Amino acid sequence: MNKINIKIKVLAVAISLGAFISCEQQENDFETDSKIIKEVELLGKRGEETNCTPGKSNFNTRNVDISNPANTGTVDDRTCHQDYYELTKFGKIYGNYRIAENSNHWDTNTLQPRIERSYPRANSKIGSKFTFKGKFIIERVGTTGNFNTEGTYIAQTKGKYNAEGSSPGSGDKDPAICLYLAKKGAKVNGVQTFDIYAERIKKVRSTNGSGREVVKLTTVNKGEENDFEVRMGFRIVNGEKQHYCNVFINGTPYYWNVPQPNRGTQSGFRYGAYRCKGGSAHIRWADTKYTRINK
Repeated sequence: MNKINIKIKVLAVAISLGAFISCEQQENDFETDSKIIKEVELLGKRGEETNCTPGKSNFNTRNVDISNPANTGTVDDRTCHQDYYELTKFGKIYGNYRIAENSNHWDTNTLQPRIERSYPRANSKIGSKFTFKGKFIIERVGTTGNFNTEGTYIAQTKGKYNAEGSSPGSGDKDPAICLYLAKKGAKVNGVQTFDIYAERIKKVRSTNGSGREVVKLTTVNKGEENDFEVRMGFRIVNGEKQHYCNVFINGTPYYWNVPQPNRGTQSGFRYGAYRCKGGSAHIRWADTKYTRINK
């Protein structure tokens, strides 16, 4: 279907919806018209997605969840491929996060598809911090044949920054500070492996690739359960303010301090599945627990 036909159909939907509501719900005109505009915009973009599943194109909210989910945190669903669901594996209830390339029907700025959960953030006072604990299983990640675009993020730490001096920078004020990236690895004795990397910010509000470094942390097997813990917050070490961001995977620690700690104003966390530039991705999470201390 070409774009002209899409636009004609979208216009027809808008006119018919508008006429119906004008007759039946005049008292809610403003609210309803806003809803129509949003739905029309999304319908217009749907023609460009190739991996939508019928019934999964959530138009009204990105918080598409089930009742009383086992996984904690608020859902941010920006994919029309699958919704969050749960299954029992290894005697635990695992939340399932499945995305596919070209399936973000919410954003019009080329952002990648995702289903993630997030929590309230910790502030930047000394002693403020959070700890996240959970277990993950990797079934599939995005594959493109190009190492630079391969992989799917399974979690990320977030933060906000204040301006500094006369050149605050033009980059993101709310960046992903450290993303935990899973890439397809080698097959070992017939078992598919995945390499886990930390994609860390090097410079606050950087606008190019040189502002990040990618460091390999460990390797895990397909379909196997892994322990995951993140500790992040602000503290004083040897008289200097420190913004630490430490991860523990299957008990092994990987310590790292965020640059320019005096500019940080928050510590945040998201987990699930984010980014798929080729194929599809499937990440499972269980036993998720988040604790926060704000001073």
